[in-house]
Amino acid sequence: MKYKCIKNFLKQDEFKYLKSVIDDNNFPWFYNDRQTHYDNNDRFFFSHIFYTEGKENSSYFKLLDVFLKKLKVKKLISVRMNLITKDTNKQHVSHLHVDQQIKNCKTAIYYMNTNNGFTYLKADKDIKVLCEENKIFIFDSKIEHASVSQTDENKRIVINFNYI
Repeated sequence: MKYKCIKNFLKQDEFKYLKSVIDDNNFPWFYNDRQTHYDNNDRFFFSHIFYTEGKENSSYFKLLDVFLKKLKVKKLISVRMNLITKDTNKQHVSHLHVDQQIKNCKTAIYYMNTNNGFTYLKADKDIKVLCEENKIFIFDSKIEHASVSQTDENKRIVINFNYI
């Protein structure tokens, strides 16, 4: 498997609950200067790190249980939720990057909301994955990809899983 998309990944009640927690004004978001470590020209964004360096990093980690079961995660590498704010007149493309160089590692990007942003994948053929709520896009972590910001909605929220 190089990549696959699954629409309606969560049951509707699971999705609505997750969305209600994340959309709450008290949900903690943290400012980041750039989206990748490759390029100082990358745009700022906000994140929430659920899991990193072999341990839970968030009191909201339990929200991910349904994902870990459905993805059949054997080993979790990292989980981060990203919030990109609206770009007023043009879409910004982050630097092409890979999430992990670990053998058999997969990246799963879960889209929390629908907008005109997308994920660009540079594989055997270039792929554009549209941001559609409750969809997950799974691919080999060694494949280069980029995030493309939105111009139609105030925010673009994704959850990024890296796992074996």
